[in-house]
Amino acid sequence: MQILLTGCAGYIGSVISKKLVEKQFRVIGLDNLSTGFKENIPQGVDFYEGDIADPSILRKIKEAYPELDTVIHLAGFIEVAESVKNPEKYYENNYHKASLFLDSLLSFGFKNIIYSSTAAVYGIPAAKVLIREEALLDPINPYGASKLEFEKYIQNSSLNYIIFRFFNVAGADCDSGECHDPETHLIPLLLDFSLGKRPRFSIYGGDYDTEDGSAVRDYIHVKDLALAHLLAVEALEQSSKVNQIYNLGYGRGFSVKQIIKFTEKILGRDLKYSLESRRAGDPAYLVADPAKAMQLLGFKPEYSSIETIINDALKHREMFYSLRK
Repeated sequence: MQILLTGCAGYIGSVISKKLVEKQFRVIGLDNLSTGFKENIPQGVDFYEGDIADPSILRKIKEAYPELDTVIHLAGFIEVAESVKNPEKYYENNYHKASLFLDSLLSFGFKNIIYSSTAAVYGIPAAKVLIREEALLDPINPYGASKLEFEKYIQNSSLNYIIFRFFNVAGADCDSGECHDPETHLIPLLLDFSLGKRPRFSIYGGDYDTEDGSAVRDYIHVKDLALAHLLAVEALEQSSKVNQIYNLGYGRGFSVKQIIKFTEKILGRDLKYSLESRRAGDPAYLVADPAKAMQLLGFKPEYSSIETIINDALKHREMFYSLRK
């Protein structure tokens, strides 16, 4: 089966591409390399450099692969703090360009889409409970709002869809791991600090309504995320009208301070950090209810241990820096 995958040069895209290639899929990758890195793209991926808003690049791909009718759309901007500072950038890329891309998909005969949305569409939950897909959608930052707008655009189209709302993706798959520039995610920032690659590490917000005052998140291993996408491809292949939204998380949360403690245990030493004020757009508690994906999609996590997530991320960071010496 042939799959078009946007954002193939990014962190998540590289891991999903790798898993698809291992399962004998023909993966056609599309990325404009604005945030991704060409060296991330696994062997076996047929790579096209271009922007999703340019219909000529999609026409070129479709001419080369006339049977291609399924896309995994990962390409997008993902930084909450940046979206608050520059909302126009996020609406332009995550909604406007994505909408043009979807229009082109339809004009070139595509039938199926798997879309990477985010838990940020839920905003601030009314209570510290597991979040179900039917929860109130009220994003508090432009990142979540732009993603939600494109969810609606997909739902109003004729495409057969599965929308995944990612919670906090972490971990690594051997040589495929986080390498954002700049890096803003907790675990790689903490590991970089532990490896002496950053001069300091800060917790943003110590006065949240949580047990230890730091924000709580549901961390999902990127390899489990890739497994969910394989299941989604199979589901879309088997039915012409799936049209479902699924949370991707584990249903358990860890605070920032707990993640630090787990990391300290793995490293065998303490890590000193500073406490800063909250960042705009960050809710206190975001933990998924993954029951729907487990029951309807057959999602069975294999890498859910937080120690595994941190250890795999650490191995990747160590390898990443050793190769750059």
